[in-house]
Amino acid sequence: MNKWAVIAIAKQCLIGTVVALVLLACQSVCAASDPDRVVELAPDIVEPSDICLHPDGESLLIVSDKGTLFQTDANGTVLTRAPFQGGDFEGVYSHAGKIYVADESNRLVHRFNPDGLVLEQTFSIPYDGKRNSGYESIVYNPVREVFLLITEKDPVTILELDDSFQVRAALPFAAASDISAATWHDGALWLLSDEEQAVLKLDPDRYEVLERWNISAVKKPEGIVFIGGSMLVVCDKEQLLYFFPAPWEKR
Repeated sequence: MNKWAVIAIAKQCLIGTVVALVLLACQSVCAASDPDRVVELAPDIVEPSDICLHPDGESLLIVSDKGTLFQTDANGTVLTRAPFQGGDFEGVYSHAGKIYVADESNRLVHRFNPDGLVLEQTFSIPYDGKRNSGYESIVYNPVREVFLLITEKDPVTILELDDSFQVRAALPFAAASDISAATWHDGALWLLSDEEQAVLKLDPDRYEVLERWNISAVKKPEGIVFIGGSMLVVCDKEQLLYFFPAPWEKR
């Protein structure tokens, strides 16, 4: 075989490798694009803005832009409605048997008892950003042993807070134009971008993006939670709950 034939074969192998890598990257981005099923939420849940698992491990917690906390079953049927009415609820997360809700426009975090969704305490966390670009999500990071409040955009900032909700650090985050929700799952921090219709998996110590998936099927994704091998994403305007297969699983 002459050298030109060897060069030609090498070029073909190189092209094949590049094509394979491109296809693999595409599969990684598109893996979560098709939901298994879609559930319509109860009419009471107007403009749902986030979702998490209830401390009972079975039911769901959903907050509304209208300042209401709901407990629902897996199909979005309301089981309990919190008697307390807040302002602009944007994030919800349960930790150590309690429920925490981020009230964006009022710069507050409310703590609820899971029994009856009764308000226990309210924390004030000042923020100088735009009124509607404040705390969009709340989650607990067990690796760094801090709560996280993440601002929506302009700019996106990750605030680390202690158990008394005193700010310990404010860290810029430039990997997405906006963040609409956050959750913890399988040793990693997961963020949701509304504008980019994407799910981001982050290293919980350095907050660097490890992987990214597209969810273009959801027009306005506002909340995310992982339950029983599925990724649930709640849609704001359509009041829908999307059930996706875990994004790392092959279809």
